[in-house]
Amino acid sequence: VVCKDYVPRLCRDLNVSVLVRGARDEKDLTYEENLATLYRKYKEDVTILLIPADVDKRGISSTLVRDRLSRKESVENLVPAPILQIL
Repeated sequence: VVCKDYVPRLCRDLNVSVLVRGARDEKDLTYEENLATLYRKYKEDVTILLIPADVDKRGISSTLVRDRLSRKESVENLVPAPILQIL
C-alpha cells in the first residue's frame, strides 16, 4: 500500500492490525521505537513489528533510492523487483 497520509490514520481507515517496519541500525531502531509509541497513541490496537535489515542492505535508504532516481540512475540493486516495477 502506498501511503501519502498519516500512517496511523491509514491503519485505522483500513482496519490494519499489524504494521511492519524495518530498522537498519541503532539510530533507526530508536527512531522506529519512538514512532511506534506515537502510532499507538493514535491507534492503540495496532501491533508494530520492527525487523532488522540484513547486514548487506543496511546502507540502503529511501534517500539513496530517491537520489539515484532523480539522476536517472538504476536502482535495480537497491530495491526488490516488485518495487522496481512500480518505480
